[in-house]
Amino acid sequence: MELFDIRIIDIVDIVLVAFLLYYIYKLIKGTVAINIFLGIVIVYAIWKITELLEMEMLSKILGGFLGVGMVALVVVFQQEISRGADTTEEKS
Repeated sequence: MELFDIRIIDIVDIVLVAFLLYYIYKLIKGTVAINIFLGIVIVYAIWKITELLEMEMLSKILGGFLGVGMVALVVVFQQEISRGADTTEEKS
């Protein structure tokens, strides 16, 4: 039995996820969005814990909040998102 069964695609996957997380961090660093992002991460972690503990009602409420909350975030931060896209276009 092998201890690690790592394929090339696994390494590519890890590198792409790391790049994506770094880019998101770089995009929101120094803005109010970092606090909101941390809040979403905390709510997501609590949601996963409630699912693990089989707390059905709280899990469904938090899951619904996360689903609707993502759409609300895009609406609330529309200007910051477009500003981030503008700065990205200027760099290339």
